[in-house]
Amino acid sequence: MASPDLQTVLDSLLNRVAGARGAILVDQDGVLIARASRGPAVDLDAAGAGAGLLLRETLAAAGHLGHGTVGEVLLEAERGTLAVIPLKNTCCLCLLLGPDAVLGRGLFEARRAAFALDQSL
Repeated sequence: MASPDLQTVLDSLLNRVAGARGAILVDQDGVLIARASRGPAVDLDAAGAGAGLLLRETLAAAGHLGHGTVGEVLLEAERGTLAVIPLKNTCCLCLLLGPDAVLGRGLFEARRAAFALDQSL
C-alpha cells in the first residue's frame, strides 16, 4: 500500500485535527495512493474519485478564467467538509472533516502535511 513515510504523514494529520474523519493521497485520476481514517466509516475510494474530479474541474476553470495556480479547493456540505490540496507531482492531499471539526485548524494542519508530502514524493 503506502510507504511508511506517506502513511506516517497521513496518520499524524488525523491525530492533530479533532473531528477529522479521513486523509487520503490520490493521483490525478483520483486513485488512492495512501489512506488513513478514524471515526465513522467513510468510503475513501469514493472520496478520492470525487476529489480528483473536483480538482480537475477546478484547475480547468481557473485556467479558463486566467486565475493562475490553485492552492486548495474546499467543499463545505451539511455533514462535513472536504479540503483538497494539489501537490507538486499532480497528486493531491484530501482531508475529510466532520461537522464538529475546526476548519481553520484542519486547513493549517493539511497545509503542513502537504508540504511534508511534497518533500517525500
